[in-house]
Amino acid sequence: MPLEIKIIKRYLALHGKKVSERQVSLLYKVIQKAATEKTIRKSSKYAEEVKRIGNDLANTYKEMGESCTFEVPDSLHSKLKNIVDSYGVSPAIALIKRFINLYGNITIDKAKRLLSSIKNAKKNGKVDIGDKDYGRIIQVQKHLEDYLESDKLLVTNIQLNGLKGLAGLGK
Repeated sequence: MPLEIKIIKRYLALHGKKVSERQVSLLYKVIQKAATEKTIRKSSKYAEEVKRIGNDLANTYKEMGESCTFEVPDSLHSKLKNIVDSYGVSPAIALIKRFINLYGNITIDKAKRLLSSIKNAKKNGKVDIGDKDYGRIIQVQKHLEDYLESDKLLVTNIQLNGLKGLAGLGK
């Protein structure tokens, strides 16, 4: 995970919490160190956001006493949240990875939990028809339902390798 994303996540984690001078200064020092070592360059994808975070931390540090409740400006919060969310693994891939990890040591309880997670993800809109991996999720759901009916998980090596490739796990 790139350092910019880590900094953004740490900054967002402070939102709405009571923070000490030390917490604010530590995050600010991480940004300063990264800039000095040129780990984060001006040409970096999220350099402007990191710069705004640094300025906000500096202003907060100057205005605060020993501690304060940290608030991220709303416009910045939504923008940073979108950046962090776009960087993570899609919910469909996460569910597929869980299915791959079940293979070989599956139990009825584990299969039921994963099946309910898939159904909840579909119901809550985390995985929908517009998702490029939706077809694979339907396949995984069908395999789990078949397993719960017959107590045998029938997945060919070709299908399993295809899911591994999709999830970025290789062979």
